[in-house]
Amino acid sequence: MSLLYIALYIGVAAGFSCFYGIKATAIFLDPSPTNKPLAWQFHQFWLNFTGCVVGWIALWFFGSKVITCIQTACTSRVDIWDVGLFFLAFVGVTGYLPAMVVGLVFSIGALVGKIAGMQK
Repeated sequence: MSLLYIALYIGVAAGFSCFYGIKATAIFLDPSPTNKPLAWQFHQFWLNFTGCVVGWIALWFFGSKVITCIQTACTSRVDIWDVGLFFLAFVGVTGYLPAMVVGLVFSIGALVGKIAGMQK
């Protein structure tokens, strides 16, 4: 793969990651983030920037496999890991990975709380 394509991909990924990091509070959470503490705003930037970067990295690996299969006779078949990687890439690139992870963490916490409550 050409260095130009790699640099272009990294540039696009960095640009969109910065966009989702900076604009996350306006897009996903709160239309007026000025009433939130600076630490909260930085946390939202970091969480959404990182989630988008993870999505672009997953898309890189998924896209590399697809491009290899297109260019050569593809001997590998689609398995559950490919589907999972595509889902991770899609959710991350579109900016929803942080919301999904936070929701999953809260759900696990609620489940553990219910299980602990049944044991009393």
